[in-house]
Amino acid sequence: MLSSTVRHKPFTSARGRTNGPKPFYNSSNNCNVRRPSLCRASERDDITSVVSCGASAIMAAIATACLTLIPSAAPPAFAAAPPGGIIQGPARVVDGDTLVINEQRIRLYGIDAPEKAQTCTDPVGRAYSCGMKSKEALTAKVGSQVVTCTVKNQDQYGRNVSTCAVGGPLGGEELNSWLVSNGYAVAYRQFGKEYIPLEDKAKAERRGVWAGDFTPPNEWRKQQKGADG
Repeated sequence: MLSSTVRHKPFTSARGRTNGPKPFYNSSNNCNVRRPSLCRASERDDITSVVSCGASAIMAAIATACLTLIPSAAPPAFAAAPPGGIIQGPARVVDGDTLVINEQRIRLYGIDAPEKAQTCTDPVGRAYSCGMKSKEALTAKVGSQVVTCTVKNQDQYGRNVSTCAVGGPLGGEELNSWLVSNGYAVAYRQFGKEYIPLEDKAKAERRGVWAGDFTPPNEWRKQQKGADG
C-alpha cells in the first residue's frame, strides 16, 4: 500500500539544517507549489497568484532589458549638400541672410544682414528694427518663387553657404547681390570680397541701412555676446 505522505526533496540551509520545501507549503495536507492538486481551493488561488506574480516580474524585466537596447532618437539635423551641389525649391526666410529649402538650411554667401533683434536709426535719428526690415524685404522678394542655390561649403553651424537666385540659376536675379545693392545687408569681408563694390554703391546712394546709422552685424553680435557675459 502506498503511503499517503508526499515526500519532498529536502534542501540545506546556510546553517547546515535540512529543511522541507520552502515555496508555499502547508504541512497539514502537503499542499505546495509542486503539488497543487493536494491544496484546497483557496490555497490553489494563492499558489496561482504567486506563480502569476513571478511570471509578471520576469516579463517586466525582459521588457526593460529590451528598451535599453533601443537607441534614443537623435534630434533632427539639417541636411548638408556637397560643394557645387544645387538646392532648389520654395524657400522659407529665417532672417535677412538665411533660408530653408527642402529642410536644408542655407546661409547666403559673402553677405551679412542685421540680426532680427538688431535696431538701427533712420535719417532723422529714429530707431527701427533693421533686422526685421531685412527679413521682410527678403521674404517679399522671394515670395512663392522657386529659389535655386549653389552650395560653396558648410559653415561651423552646418549650414549650406550658398549663392541663391530667383527666376532660375541662368538669367535669374541673385539674392546675395540684391540684398547688398539695396542696403539690406553688407559685404561680409571676412569671407568674401565679391560684394564690396555693391556695398560701396549702396552706401554712396544711402540705401537701406546706409540712410541712417547702424552697427555692422558682426560687431553687433560681438557686443551682444559680451553683454551676455
